Amino acid sequence: MGAAGLFADMIGSAVASRRMRMGWLSASTPSTLPGLELLLTNLSALGWRAGETLDVVGRQAEGDMARLPRLAAEIVAAHPDVIACTGTAEASALSVATTEIPIVFFFVGDPLALGIVNSLARPAGNITGIAVAAQLLEGKRLELLVDLLGPSARKFAWLGSSKNPSVNSLWADAVAAASHLKVDIVRVDAGSADEIEPAFDSIANQGASGVVVPFDFLFAAQKQGIIALAAERRLPKLREAHHLVNAQLL
Repeated sequence: MGAAGLFADMIGSAVASRRMRMGWLSASTPSTLPGLELLLTNLSALGWRAGETLDVVGRQAEGDMARLPRLAAEIVAAHPDVIACTGTAEASALSVATTEIPIVFFFVGDPLALGIVNSLARPAGNITGIAVAAQLLEGKRLELLVDLLGPSARKFAWLGSSKNPSVNSLWADAVAAASHLKVDIVRVDAGSADEIEPAFDSIANQGASGVVVPFDFLFAAQKQGIIALAAERRLPKLREAHHLVNAQLL
């Protein structure tokens, strides 16, 4: 079932006689991930039209994870009938803010391991959604980068977001892949936009041949800056954009 259909089930598949209110929380920017726009397009086909049968209380963190608890509280204070959100950090913030309002997340790496749901088959509580095993791709990204750079490249870096709750599972898969490929990999973290440039300085100083940048709303919002930093330091990088793998040699 798609996200729009899942949402529709939470508030009734037929258009209700009264106007409904939906909360929306994303750590991204609208230009980076047009998730709300896509959701509203699909909901319109089901009879839920923004401004007519549906009011939207939306908040975007613009890549700043530290803002999520406050934004989640603001949405809950508006008393929506249901709340939709994007990833792990957003779902976690909302689960703390309310245990009563239904919440639907769009992509969380491992909601069971992260404690967001109690069961995959029967989530219970007030939260459910779509799980995406993004961590399974981290090893493949490293493998692609190793293949692209050839046997002379033996040391790589992995850029993690310290504010992302699912970062450890992503890193674990990258470490396992590095062991299998018989290459070294170091982890460097950045928790805010200001920490990204020092992170790349650290990567360059450690002599890494290339860097893997997993998908994260912070990194997506700072995409152009990351590309520029990698180019300045002549670091080939492999990044994920909206869960599609893009290889970029700079």
